[in-house]
Amino acid sequence: MSFIALCDYENTIKMKDTKLSQENINMINDFLINNNLCILSNASFLELENDFKSINNKLDYFSFKDQKGKINNKIIYNIIDSVIINKIIATFNDTIYTLFYEDNNNGYIYNYQERLLPLYPKKNLIIDTNFNNHATKITAAIKLEAINEFEIFLNDNMLDYYIYAKDKNRALFYISSSFSSKEKIVPYIKSIYSNKKTVGISDSIADYDFLKACDYCYIMKNSDNLLKQKNLTQTKLSCEELGCMKALLELDL
Repeated sequence: MSFIALCDYENTIKMKDTKLSQENINMINDFLINNNLCILSNASFLELENDFKSINNKLDYFSFKDQKGKINNKIIYNIIDSVIINKIIATFNDTIYTLFYEDNNNGYIYNYQERLLPLYPKKNLIIDTNFNNHATKITAAIKLEAINEFEIFLNDNMLDYYIYAKDKNRALFYISSSFSSKEKIVPYIKSIYSNKKTVGISDSIADYDFLKACDYCYIMKNSDNLLKQKNLTQTKLSCEELGCMKALLELDL
């Protein structure tokens, strides 16, 4: 059965701070003949692009550092579109105490509050009611009576959030786009490759939720002890022994 493997990069595909070996590159290309592979990494998108220059263009990869990836031969950006930001403002304008976000140059604020100046971005501030700039994260203070409706809106628009402060009048939401962690990208990959089973491989306990979100999961021989205690199937070989790709090439679902 053809499948798509989702693999952590550092210490799974290759050891951290080392180059991707030619043998590994050859195995990835062999694997991509009949299957798909998506590499998930904290390296920059440019680093990944450079690492994968000699690999079949069928390879998918995503940089959590840059919130940018190549999936199914399309460049995707993990952003909150300005259309969604303006929709939040239009829908909840009466219940937003303040809303703000930033990019590399500016901070953007809806409903400026002088007493919250220490909380706002330490950048050139643009105060407006309509925005054309995208965001990777938003902070919004919402009146308590609108919390339930606001959470429904965020869920309907596939936005992640958590409430990190609350008083008797309002709640402070931290809002991010849907690929804020590895487990969050799995449903998207499943929607793109709906006819394929997903196989997750990693070496870290931090990726446990990601592994469980896949249809099948394996851990590296060199995994940390906390992950090994979860009693998941281990690869026969470690990352240094190129165990990830060797295991995938042998896998028969």
